[in-house]
Amino acid sequence: MGDQFMNYMDYVYDDQMRMFSEEQALDGYAWAASRNWAQVVNGVITQVSSSVSYATSNREFTVDVTFDEVVTGFTQEDIVLENATVVNFNSGDGQNYSFDVQAIVDGEVEVSIARESCVGVDSGDANLGSNKLVVIVDTSAPEVGTVDIGNIQDTFYITSQNPGLNLVLKDFEDDVSGVSNYYVSVGLSPTGQEIYPATAFSSAFISIDESSLSGLSDFQQYYVNVYARNLVGLDSEIVSSTFYYFGSLIGDHDGDWDIDFVDYAYFIANYPGIDIAPVTGSAPYFFPNFDGISDEKDLNMFQSQWNWSLDQSRRDEPNYTQSSGPGIRPTLRLLNQQLIVTFDPDASTSQFYLEYAPDDYTIDYLSSNLNSNIVLNGNDYDQGIIQMEIADYSFNRSNPIELTFSFENNTDSYDFLKYSFSTYNKSNQIVAEGYDYLQTAPL
Repeated sequence: MGDQFMNYMDYVYDDQMRMFSEEQALDGYAWAASRNWAQVVNGVITQVSSSVSYATSNREFTVDVTFDEVVTGFTQEDIVLENATVVNFNSGDGQNYSFDVQAIVDGEVEVSIARESCVGVDSGDANLGSNKLVVIVDTSAPEVGTVDIGNIQDTFYITSQNPGLNLVLKDFEDDVSGVSNYYVSVGLSPTGQEIYPATAFSSAFISIDESSLSGLSDFQQYYVNVYARNLVGLDSEIVSSTFYYFGSLIGDHDGDWDIDFVDYAYFIANYPGIDIAPVTGSAPYFFPNFDGISDEKDLNMFQSQWNWSLDQSRRDEPNYTQSSGPGIRPTLRLLNQQLIVTFDPDASTSQFYLEYAPDDYTIDYLSSNLNSNIVLNGNDYDQGIIQMEIADYSFNRSNPIELTFSFENNTDSYDFLKYSFSTYNKSNQIVAEGYDYLQTAPL
């Protein structure tokens, strides 16, 4: 038995290298006794236990004492306490006792039974000292912290371009029992859970994917609500962080988060008939307050979104193939220091893009030949970029769209300048699209 007992002691209970401590020895004796081995020491084995490892409320919990035989002489004075007092002692049946203890202050409470405090009736041996029971008492809720939304845009917005929620929780603390979990919900109020029910997370760095937030609606304000729970089950106050959800942008017909010529052609093909104004807010995060009327306000609203998108894309050159569409490409004429661009007669919406060396050329937009029109001018003279998007939204036009630019070649040589173009008809069908080269001549 000795070798087996030694193995049990060394490999089962010596996780803290407490070779043959009193607590370890008692546990070993109990293990040996459970196998009906001969008693290896003289003494009544004493065990203390509790149904809880953590306690809260009034700092009170119950402790059970068990002797391995009936004893005499066990009293409340034999209980050894740290940070606690006995509030209710049950005289027991001679072998099993219980009593309630109350913590003096929050923190660890230690309970044990003193050695040789009572005597076994059958054996006549004094009891051995018990194991030490430790219970953490915590009556205070965790301190509330802060919630940061890591992927929020411009302080207020979550968008379909960067969906989901990446949260960073800071300063939720509980110095006694510690924080066990953080509970996160998303709803329409500081306690709401309409979008995402309160869910437990063990980490302060939390990611909620887009699929879990499928109930979000465009232009709506939402609340991310968080509270912490400590190991005794007490909850902190709820703290909220708000955001507005933008799944789409006003004027973005194809949903690519870019207000470009495709969206422009669609807008003109359906105008009047599109209502995207009035609004509140600032580009691109406009909140709708539509009036049910399609008028100049809607044209101005689209232009505002187009200007914002142009700044984001830095006036990138269109990526068109050399020639597509059933119509004819635009004609370009250089005459009397003017560049005249004429589009297919069927074109209702047209785009013209030209890059040049600003030190070699001076090019400036002058006019169009249209009355009922909206001109989107994205020219950048410092970079040498002409970007025009122009549309005729009348139904009675007989002449093709024509743009006129002043044009000066400041060099003594000719050159070939690449230009790109795209045109759509009133039915929003492509007429012609592609690129070509303009041959210049010295002044």
